[in-house]
Amino acid sequence: MIITNFLILITALFLIIYGNLSIWLGLPLLILSVSGLTFQTFKVISLNFRLNRIKRKSKVKWVGEFVLIEGLNLVTNQNIYLILTRRDDLFLKAEQDEFKVNLSEVDGIFVTKGQYLLNLTDNEIKDFVSRESGKPVFNNIRNLIRNNRNYAHKFVMLISLKLKSEVYYNVRMNQDLIIMILMYGNNNFRRFIKRPEIRSKVRFYNKRMDHTRSREELRLKELG
Repeated sequence: MIITNFLILITALFLIIYGNLSIWLGLPLLILSVSGLTFQTFKVISLNFRLNRIKRKSKVKWVGEFVLIEGLNLVTNQNIYLILTRRDDLFLKAEQDEFKVNLSEVDGIFVTKGQYLLNLTDNEIKDFVSRESGKPVFNNIRNLIRNNRNYAHKFVMLISLKLKSEVYYNVRMNQDLIIMILMYGNNNFRRFIKRPEIRSKVRFYNKRMDHTRSREELRLKELG
């Protein structure tokens, strides 16, 4: 959105200066783009301040803000902080609950944009996330993305945990699978994915992947 508003601002200024656009038509565009830039910038600054405050207070390696779609029997569709502690634990902190998972318990982490997830089969997703269970559990996230166009352009992260037992509370809820959507902070998220302790577990997919080779030959540099 910041880039879009910036392009609108530059385009409107260019057309006004060179006389191709009336000031009375261009002024609303200028006001709209400047307002959008101001709002987006304030939101980014506010998010960074909030995350840095948590990071300093908790003395952790990394903090990010997501929407939890599934996982660990926590309440779904709520904002949640994902925290990487100094002991290499993934700490999920919600408003009324929290959960901790050590990286040694993680089989795989799959990262993609919501729109690309719709192009993958259940078996492909399962392979990407190194998931042992064959249970079909991805229809919920697909339907959510189809019904919310905003999610299509967000990063989706699936974390598969080592299977302890075949216990499923219902079709949607799985104790050994965490699905989250990143709402803000792409650059911050990339720093998390590229951390050495996380990097080895991550697989990534986007539309630029070479379909002539196996989709399992994934490279983290695609995030760059």
